[in-house]
Amino acid sequence: KSKGTNGAAIAVYNGATLVMNGGSLSDNVMKYDVIVILLPIIPCYPYGTLYVNDATATLNNVTISDNTVGTPDAEGAAIYADSSTVTLNDCVVSGNINNEKVHYAESVIGAEDSTLIINNTDFTDNGKVSDTDDIDYCSLFDLVDCKLTMTGGKITDNHADKIFYLDDSGADITGVTVTGNASIILHVDNDSAKVTLTDCTLGNNDPVKEEFDVIVDVKGTLAMSNCDLGDTVFEYKRYVDFGNGAGAGSILGEGSPAMIVAILALVASAVSIFLIVDMKKKLVPATANGAAKSDDEA
Repeated sequence: KSKGTNGAAIAVYNGATLVMNGGSLSDNVMKYDVIVILLPIIPCYPYGTLYVNDATATLNNVTISDNTVGTPDAEGAAIYADSSTVTLNDCVVSGNINNEKVHYAESVIGAEDSTLIINNTDFTDNGKVSDTDDIDYCSLFDLVDCKLTMTGGKITDNHADKIFYLDDSGADITGVTVTGNASIILHVDNDSAKVTLTDCTLGNNDPVKEEFDVIVDVKGTLAMSNCDLGDTVFEYKRYVDFGNGAGAGSILGEGSPAMIVAILALVASAVSIFLIVDMKKKLVPATANGAAKSDDEA
């Protein structure tokens, strides 16, 4: 149990390098120190079961599971990275914060000014969000000024408020399945760098606080290619490029630029057809002074 310190299981600081092959980080608890309870004016929030600060961590075939928090201000119940590079290869991240007796947390994977590289890693049964409390805590990924590269793996049966919350961050996500979650898929904010989804399967998620399986693209640029969108709805998007073969799904949000472009295209098409037909009419030889048409003119 970590009381007000960073790294409930492992802390990696100051240029150090951690490589972990196999094993697990499980059943750790992040909570307030006693001094914070007595003197709440002193901030002392725990960060990360694995905490990486100005360092590098690579986890191969590691299970990160059933880690919980004791404060709503905790970040990264599984991992928190600050100015670092974290790589997960063939890992499993499951059951973190998913306990009705513990408090909310900001994120399962939290990071700032960092690079995350995730390959063939599954995320299941993480997070906690209430359908009654107006709290937007507990994103599966909460990234600020970060770069995420994710290839392969499944994100299923999670209960976070959002799967990906990207604030001034970019992401390149390829071949990932995001289905069966009680979460918004993606929230891009604050003029984030380009977010690319390629060969991904989305849809059939049931967000607790939203009526639809939704991607909220507020200020970022989102590019999609060869994705199966299922019942995904896009809301408030500034610019979405669906590339080649975006797949089925509702791809136009209300009032979106794409909708406006589509309407203008239909109008332009109708005008073009009218002009062509009208021009053909004008090219038909006219009969002068009411004279009878010749056989050729007829």
